[in-house]
Amino acid sequence: MKQVNNILQTMMVVAFIGVSAWWLLGGNERYINDKVYEKQISGMVEHNMWSWTYDINLPKKPLREQWDAQYKMPRVMFWGQKDNNPATKGGLWSMNIDASDIRLMVSEGEVAGLFDLQMSRSPNGRFLIFSTQYKGFPGCSLYDLKTHATKKLGDDSCRRVQWTKDGSRAYMFHGYGPAIYFSDKQEIVLASDIANSDGVQKATAGWLVDNEQHYVRYANPEYYKGDGQFVVFDAKTFELVEQSDYFPKICRSRVYYSLDGKSFTCSTSSSQLKPTGRRDFKIYNAESTSEVIGHTEMRMLGILQKDKLYADYERSIVRVRQPDEKSPIKAMRYIYSKQNFRFGLIHTYVFLSSDLVDNLDAVDFLQYLPPLPSKEQIINARHQLAEDN
Repeated sequence: MKQVNNILQTMMVVAFIGVSAWWLLGGNERYINDKVYEKQISGMVEHNMWSWTYDINLPKKPLREQWDAQYKMPRVMFWGQKDNNPATKGGLWSMNIDASDIRLMVSEGEVAGLFDLQMSRSPNGRFLIFSTQYKGFPGCSLYDLKTHATKKLGDDSCRRVQWTKDGSRAYMFHGYGPAIYFSDKQEIVLASDIANSDGVQKATAGWLVDNEQHYVRYANPEYYKGDGQFVVFDAKTFELVEQSDYFPKICRSRVYYSLDGKSFTCSTSSSQLKPTGRRDFKIYNAESTSEVIGHTEMRMLGILQKDKLYADYERSIVRVRQPDEKSPIKAMRYIYSKQNFRFGLIHTYVFLSSDLVDNLDAVDFLQYLPPLPSKEQIINARHQLAEDN
């Protein structure tokens, strides 16, 4: 888990109530004559820091997450404590990417032990798989958002959970290797038990690929002596198909898929230095994994929308300037800020309701976020700061 970036205190903080009001108005037009937006631009100009901070205020009497609700934008899932009270173990929450409509998914009284930051929601929105810790020992739990019932699935954490599209199975790293959660039986089965081989258990977590036919993992050289940096297994039987360079070698064990599953990025250390002195991070085609289909100069861990919106580290997402945007700023970072709460890697803990999944290419998530300031707005802010000083 990446360490949370330090957030500079000089950032302007937008109150959640204001954010909610803007969201209800809809469209980027709501910011054109907004005084708070102008003040935010002044803060960014003064500190030469192009970032927008959402202050996350957990409601005292929260609404519960509706398992079958349809949303206009992605939901970010996170752990948080109400009233910044470190004496409580907190709960699991979700909100829209613009920090609006914060809802409680799992309360602290519904789970024995402490919450971990590993969580994943089923495609239909009903079930949540997450890791816990109880008296220092890890565990894996299943929570039903419809009935509010909790079931313990195992005595090890469940990490890198990936659901099949129909929600019948969920692949994960459980204990010391891969495992499958079967929805019909509500139980986890180790890959070593499926393949009747201990060898399959001795490696790292992996990725469900090739239209859910294969499961690919980094080939730990301690256990796999052949050529190729990755091992490919049959996704149902876990029989070894091949050892090969399925992903570019530069990726090693760090591969981050986009929300739509059509592309991926690699480890943030996989960049190359360009003559300009900037870094070049490649975006690859998920169907032809050696094919480069895009570039970015920023260290992005996950693609929310290609060429538009990316997830960076644990608390921020980044929008990229579009061809029709008249702004001197190439990118804007949106940071979620609150004491006593934690995100996992944001691109991993984003949930899309079924209507968004079906229409992902037709929806522009940028419309829900504060736009990049124009050149005129930046100049006006500089003049105003000069007058004030």
